[in-house]
Amino acid sequence: MVNLIQLVHPSFSEEIMPTMDTFLKVTEQLQKQKPNCCYFFNTSFGLEYSAIGLWEEEKFQGSIFVGPFLSNAPNLDFINRVISSNQLPLHSRKTLQDFYDSLIVVHPHELNHLNVLLTNLFSHPYVAPQLRSSDSLPSFSTKHEVLSKQEPTQQTIEARYKFENELMSVVAKGDGLLAIKIMDEHLELIDFSYRASDNPIRAYKNLLFSLNTLNRKAAEKGGVHPIYLHSISEKFAIMIERTKDLPTLYEIRRALLMEYSESVRTYSNPEYSDIVKRAIHYILLHIDYPLTLEEIAKKIYVNPAHLSRKFKSETHMTLTQYIHYKKIEEAKPYLEKGSLSITEIALLVGFNDSNYFGKVFKKVTGMTPSLFIANTNK
Repeated sequence: MVNLIQLVHPSFSEEIMPTMDTFLKVTEQLQKQKPNCCYFFNTSFGLEYSAIGLWEEEKFQGSIFVGPFLSNAPNLDFINRVISSNQLPLHSRKTLQDFYDSLIVVHPHELNHLNVLLTNLFSHPYVAPQLRSSDSLPSFSTKHEVLSKQEPTQQTIEARYKFENELMSVVAKGDGLLAIKIMDEHLELIDFSYRASDNPIRAYKNLLFSLNTLNRKAAEKGGVHPIYLHSISEKFAIMIERTKDLPTLYEIRRALLMEYSESVRTYSNPEYSDIVKRAIHYILLHIDYPLTLEEIAKKIYVNPAHLSRKFKSETHMTLTQYIHYKKIEEAKPYLEKGSLSITEIALLVGFNDSNYFGKVFKKVTGMTPSLFIANTNK
């Protein structure tokens, strides 16, 4: 496999997929390599591909591409990096998340197997098959034999419900590591292999589907808005269904517990009233737009004056101060990266006036955007 190459795509649209020019460049690289060379590359959108050259009698005939796929399940940090590196509007998060959730996740060991398969399929000369026939063939059992468990006892059922409540309580508090520990200690309580004793992978998938629902409910109880949970739930449902082996399903189980717990730590505000929570969720989902008290109050169906008093009482910040704080937090990674001008970043986070953005930035951080950039580059 040759070195990784980074291909930068100009914008996020239907053209998120690599252009034909990209594939031609990779094909040119393959033509310069040996016939058994497999080429891996990714794009600035995090899309990954493997490619292999087609050779016949040492003459290059073309190339085959496999992708796009991901090597890791996409999380919020991944989405934010894509948005930053491609200079996308912040409201594209949901669209990006839905797109990435539709892609298959290929783990490193699976990618290695894929490359071995591609190399052996397309880098060897054609060999004609030798056909043979037989009047009788030995019989083979293709059924995967597993020990069928007995139906659960009353004691097991009661212990299972106790375990589920304990697990939900821990996830609702955002403690992913403890959730994994509890899960590992009680795996026998959620063993439903007797329901599909001839298909252990399907049995484990069914378990993970149930766990996905359980964790979604736990995170919602922990204060996470359904719009965030929907993306997480859909992502894991797709991953579970597409996975073909038990080791990867075991990894998904742990990742699922960690991500739902992380969502509680990131998005929940358990100390706030329902009105304030709804206001915060609206702000976070529309942070790249100019926001006003009147608009937010209208969208969450409350009186503006009541929302203003309630928000200040519970957060110890005015609603405008909170909006400014969140916008500046969103702007910082772009300033650190240095690929956009201050004016472009101001527009990106919902300021129509870069001078006003500079004043707000200084009020929130104690320094101007230019000084912040200078300190970052030291």
